[in-house]
Amino acid sequence: MIEEHINRLKGKIVSYTYHVENMLKNSIKGLIDSDVRLLTNVIEIDEKESNKMDNNIEKECIAAIAQFSPKAMNLRTLLMIMKMNKDIERMGDHCSNICYNSLDIIKMEISKTKFYKLIEQMTSEVQLMLKHSIESFVNEDIELAKSVRKRDEKVDKYQKDLTSYFIKKMKKKPEMVECSLFFIKIVNNLERIADLSTNIAEDVVFALEGKVIKH
Repeated sequence: MIEEHINRLKGKIVSYTYHVENMLKNSIKGLIDSDVRLLTNVIEIDEKESNKMDNNIEKECIAAIAQFSPKAMNLRTLLMIMKMNKDIERMGDHCSNICYNSLDIIKMEISKTKFYKLIEQMTSEVQLMLKHSIESFVNEDIELAKSVRKRDEKVDKYQKDLTSYFIKKMKKKPEMVECSLFFIKIVNNLERIADLSTNIAEDVVFALEGKVIKH
């Protein structure tokens, strides 16, 4: 019986991740395309659905633990699902943050330059990290989980390079200070989603091996 509950929860976590993946995709697409409607939908519709999914999964995990008193692998899996659930919910929050900052940028009507392409590339890396972290969980693939941690280094480099770019921009053109700060916030939110994806991958290793690989 406990296995049935866990499998159902796994399916819900995958659906939740897919939902947040779409939030991330649409938040950056809204920025690139200056699509106010798309950004607003993420904030007003997708974020609310994200919170509902979070609450539902948490309640089911607590109910399963109370009903079955699981041990060893099953307990680790349920605890991991609960933590993954919170990490995914925070990712949704970061997507909303990106949308708010993007809406402020759109109002400024700035010209699109090369850094938009870099943000798209950084987003692609973050999306892949999220995708692989969940795939490693579903397929119980420890090596894939460990590869997510390595990819995080590439995202960190994007963050460093883009932050440096915007700092230089602010020094050269004081009128770009406010806009550059909004872009730096977007980059930082992307980096946080990457960190949370890494957390999930590390939790996969813990659930499968009982081994902590953080820090």
